[in-house]
This record gives sequence, structure tokens and C-alpha cells, in this order.
Amino acid sequence: MKKNTAFVSLKDIDKDDKTFLITTEVDTGDLEKSIVSVGLIAPPVLLENGERYIIVSGFRRINTLLKLDLKKVEAIILPKDTDRGLCAKIAISANSFQRPLNPIEISRGLCLLNEFYQGSTFLQAASQTGLPDNASLIKKLMPLSFFPNLTQKGILSGYIPVSMALELSRFPKEEGKIFTDLFLKIKMSLGKQREIIRHAGEIALREDISITRLFNDNDLKDIVEDEDIDSNLKLRRLREYLKRRRYPSIVKAEKRFEKYLKELKLENGIILTPPPYFESNIYSLSLRFKSLKELESGIQNLNKLACHSAVKKILDQNFS
Repeated sequence: MKKNTAFVSLKDIDKDDKTFLITTEVDTGDLEKSIVSVGLIAPPVLLENGERYIIVSGFRRINTLLKLDLKKVEAIILPKDTDRGLCAKIAISANSFQRPLNPIEISRGLCLLNEFYQGSTFLQAASQTGLPDNASLIKKLMPLSFFPNLTQKGILSGYIPVSMALELSRFPKEEGKIFTDLFLKIKMSLGKQREIIRHAGEIALREDISITRLFNDNDLKDIVEDEDIDSNLKLRRLREYLKRRRYPSIVKAEKRFEKYLKELKLENGIILTPPPYFESNIYSLSLRFKSLKELESGIQNLNKLACHSAVKKILDQNFS
């Protein structure tokens, strides 16, 4: 590979050509401090393109130099007839062998290689540049760089796992954006994200409405947009709201059970637990104690419960 090092005027570099852009990092603060302190350590790599230059590697460095109002940069220059596939390998390797790449950067690298290599040569090029060479993983990661900016933001922030981003890509555009916005506002696990999507879909089907209309409901919007509560409380209220609308009979059953439970006025250490989702008539009663005296008192209270009218109401009530 032919190359030479030369000083290049920054105004002769085409900053708008993002062909070989891999990094998603845009903050240059740390780099500015380094350049001011010790100068530019690693020169960018540029490709001749007529009287101008295309950036192969060093987008952040060049942007930083521009911010510092510098005029020239010492760069490695590749002749205009350099193989573009080789340029792609240089661009990817300059990033992947310096630090772990995030999913979007991996996707950009794979898509870039795919422009110049196919089949076994593509997998070989991926391996050579530090990218995944597993076909199934590649298939999963390649679409990420084409996702909406909002979804990519969610992936980079860690609020939206890659698997969820792939699920959201199968939704109509408006619905996908609704869930993406929601998951960026309220941090939650992948399991809870899937729970919310499932409940929202089932509610929309049950009530014959769109997901968009569901999330335009004022009560739901009030929960999501409430700035006075923390994320955990907001998530809990959101899940409770969706549960009430998805399973109204279970929610009613829970309220009736709570009503009768209050009538019982259970002593400390006695816990009455209903069947999961009230799908059976088997209840659990537990007694906690730390002394014989507490045990004797607990047993007496349990005996009283057997005669309490609220217990009969609980057992006779058809919650389902």
C-alpha cells in the first residue's frame, strides 16, 4: 500500500463525506485537552480525491482541530487509486483495535465492509478488522445503523437492548417511536419492556383501538410525563395502569380481596396470601414468631380467623 505523510490544509478536507465514519462519539472535550497539552499524537488518514481529501480515519481529531481554529494537520495520505475495500479496513481497524466498539459502530463497520466484500471474503475481512465473523450475529447487528436516530440513541445509552431494538423495528413507524420514547424516558429491564409491549398490544386488540390511541390516553400520559416522581415509581404506576386495563376482572378481584383483608385486621406476623391471579381457590396463611409467647398468641388469633365473617366472604366470593 502506497502512502506518504504530509501537512494538509483543513479547508481542503471534505468533512461532509462520512463514507468511512465508524465512531459514534461526538464529544471532543477530552481530545481538545490532549491536543492543547501534547499535540496531535496519531495523524489522521486521508484519501486523495481530486484536489480535496476524504477522511478515512480521524473524524474526531479533525473536528477538534477545527474547534481549536488550527489551519493545517499532518496526515497520512493515501493515493486516490487506493482500493476502497482497503480504506474500509483501515477505518474499522483504527477504531476496533483501540477500544471495544459499541453495537452501532459494529453495525457501521459491517455495512461498510459489505459494500466491498461478499461471501467468505466478507467474513474474512470482518475477522481481520476485529468485527464479529459469526453469520447469525452479523445478521442481527447489521441493521442497527439504519435504525432511526432515536432508537440508536436508546441503544447507545443502554436504555434499549439490541434485541428490543430489533423487535421495535418490526412495528409500524409511529408505534415503534412511541415505545422508543417511552423506554428512553423510563429505564427498565428488557423483561418489563416486553411486558409493556405485550399488555399494550393486548389492550389495543381487546378494546379495538390503536396503540397510538392508547398512549394518547390522558391518564397514561399523566403518568409518563409526571416530572415530580422518580423513574421507579413512574414505572410501577405505568405497569399498574396497563394491568388494570388489560385485566380488569383481576384488578377488581384484588380490590375486593384487599377490602376483606382490612376487615380481618390481621395481627403482626400473620399473612394471608391469595392464589396467583385468583385463578384458583387455594389461599396461603403463614405465621411468623420469635418466641413461644408469640406462637401461642398467633395460634389464638388464627383460631379467631376461622370464625371471622370476612374469611367466609373471601372463600365464598367468586373472584374470577
